[in-house]
Amino acid sequence: MAGTGDWRRQAEKVYGNIGHVLGAAGATPASVVKETTWVLSIDSWRQHGAPVRRALYKGDYPASTLVEIPGLARGEFLVEIEVIAAVA
Repeated sequence: MAGTGDWRRQAEKVYGNIGHVLGAAGATPASVVKETTWVLSIDSWRQHGAPVRRALYKGDYPASTLVEIPGLARGEFLVEIEVIAAVA
Protein backbone atom coordinates (compact mmCIF):
# COMPACT_ATOMS: atom_id res chain seq x y z
CA MET A 1 0.00 0.00 0.00
CA ALA A 2 1.24 3.50 -0.81
CA GLY A 3 2.55 5.23 2.25
CA THR A 4 3.19 2.09 4.27
CA GLY A 5 3.86 3.28 7.82
CA ASP A 6 2.83 6.84 7.00
CA TRP A 7 -0.53 7.75 8.54
CA ARG A 8 -1.25 10.77 6.34
CA ARG A 9 -0.35 9.03 3.08
CA GLN A 10 -2.48 6.01 3.97
CA ALA A 11 -5.40 8.31 4.86
CA GLU A 12 -5.01 10.16 1.56
CA LYS A 13 -4.96 6.86 -0.36
CA VAL A 14 -8.00 5.43 1.46
CA TYR A 15 -10.07 8.59 1.09
CA GLY A 16 -8.95 8.89 -2.54
CA ASN A 17 -10.21 5.34 -3.15
CA ILE A 18 -13.49 6.20 -1.43
CA GLY A 19 -13.85 9.26 -3.65
CA HIS A 20 -13.34 7.13 -6.78
CA VAL A 21 -15.88 4.53 -5.68
CA LEU A 22 -18.42 7.21 -4.78
CA GLY A 23 -17.94 8.86 -8.16
CA ALA A 24 -18.39 5.56 -9.98
CA ALA A 25 -21.70 5.13 -8.15
CA GLY A 26 -22.87 8.64 -9.06
CA ALA A 27 -22.34 9.84 -5.49
CA THR A 28 -20.19 12.45 -3.76
CA PRO A 29 -18.80 12.74 -0.23
CA ALA A 30 -22.00 14.63 0.62
CA SER A 31 -23.86 11.36 -0.12
CA VAL A 32 -22.08 9.52 2.72
CA VAL A 33 -24.43 8.91 5.63
CA LYS A 34 -22.24 6.65 7.79
CA GLU A 35 -18.50 6.15 8.15
CA THR A 36 -16.76 3.51 10.25
CA THR A 37 -13.00 3.84 10.74
CA TRP A 38 -10.73 1.22 12.30
CA VAL A 39 -7.25 2.38 13.30
CA LEU A 40 -4.22 1.04 15.11
CA SER A 41 -3.83 4.30 17.06
CA ILE A 42 -6.55 6.86 17.72
CA ASP A 43 -3.96 9.48 18.71
CA SER A 44 -2.04 9.03 15.44
CA TRP A 45 -5.28 9.10 13.47
CA ARG A 46 -6.39 12.34 15.09
CA GLN A 47 -3.05 13.95 14.30
CA HIS A 48 -2.56 12.72 10.72
CA GLY A 49 -5.80 11.25 9.36
CA ALA A 50 -8.39 13.68 10.68
CA PRO A 51 -7.10 16.59 8.53
CA VAL A 52 -7.48 14.44 5.41
CA ARG A 53 -11.02 13.53 6.50
CA ARG A 54 -11.89 17.21 6.97
CA ALA A 55 -10.70 17.92 3.43
CA LEU A 56 -13.05 15.27 1.99
CA TYR A 57 -16.24 16.36 3.74
CA LYS A 58 -16.80 20.00 2.82
CA GLY A 59 -20.11 20.34 4.67
CA ASP A 60 -21.59 18.29 7.44
CA TYR A 61 -19.82 15.12 8.52
CA PRO A 62 -21.64 11.82 8.24
CA ALA A 63 -22.48 9.82 11.35
CA SER A 64 -19.26 8.08 12.28
CA THR A 65 -17.61 5.52 14.50
CA LEU A 66 -13.87 5.44 15.26
CA VAL A 67 -12.49 2.19 16.69
CA GLU A 68 -8.94 1.42 17.82
CA ILE A 69 -7.96 -2.21 17.22
CA PRO A 70 -4.74 -4.25 17.57
CA GLY A 71 -4.41 -5.17 13.88
CA LEU A 72 -5.90 -5.06 10.40
CA ALA A 73 -6.00 -7.50 7.47
CA ARG A 74 -2.40 -6.77 6.45
CA GLY A 75 0.44 -5.86 8.77
CA GLU A 76 1.29 -2.64 6.94
CA PHE A 77 -2.25 -1.23 7.16
CA LEU A 78 -2.76 1.50 9.74
CA VAL A 79 -6.36 2.38 8.88
CA GLU A 80 -9.45 0.88 7.28
CA ILE A 81 -12.53 2.93 6.44
CA GLU A 82 -16.00 1.81 5.37
CA VAL A 83 -18.64 4.26 4.17
CA ILE A 84 -22.31 3.91 3.39
CA ALA A 85 -23.72 6.39 0.91
CA ALA A 86 -27.33 7.19 0.02
CA VAL A 87 -27.72 7.34 -3.75
CA ALA A 88 -31.10 8.10 -5.27
